[in-house]
Amino acid sequence: SPGNLEIEGDWSNAAFWLTAGVLGGEIRLTGLQKNSAQGDKAIVSLLRQMGGKIVEEEGVYIAKPSKLHGMEIHARDIPDLVPILAIAAACANGETVIRGAARLRLKESDRIESVCKMLTALGISCRETDDGMVIKGGEMKGGIVDACNDHRIAMSLAIAAQKCAESFTLTGASSVQKSYPEFWQDYKLVGGKIEVLA
Repeated sequence: SPGNLEIEGDWSNAAFWLTAGVLGGEIRLTGLQKNSAQGDKAIVSLLRQMGGKIVEEEGVYIAKPSKLHGMEIHARDIPDLVPILAIAAACANGETVIRGAARLRLKESDRIESVCKMLTALGISCRETDDGMVIKGGEMKGGIVDACNDHRIAMSLAIAAQKCAESFTLTGASSVQKSYPEFWQDYKLVGGKIEVLA
């Protein structure tokens, strides 16, 4: 019979904004269910373990600028979070080890390789392992960075931009169409500055 159904928010895409909040300016997110069956809700716990300030008030998640530290992350059940967690790790003090992510090599790109290339291009030390990577936090620079036609790599790079010493050129930005077609519009809404090159 007819009725009303509320579709819950997407924790996988929320992860980009929560990370943006702990790395830059405060961001508030609505529409996320605390008791969701989505595995990627683990982003809140993981960022908190890294030192991220994330609070939940009456269904609103608030991510605030924080000083992060490296840690060991087991990613077998949360592979889609690895690209954005890698950005958090790049901005954290110390070393972060990501394990259990071997299936990332079979995504839109080989995400273990793509993430390491992304961070290396930004001046961050990242070393591949068979099932993950080792990231040493540092200062990100600018340059030309390829999203490898991978939506999660492109969105992660967008969040990284706020911590880069210089602006950078992102190729493959249109790949966000796969999972978040309005990403660049929302990016501008929270203060992101982009220029589309012909």
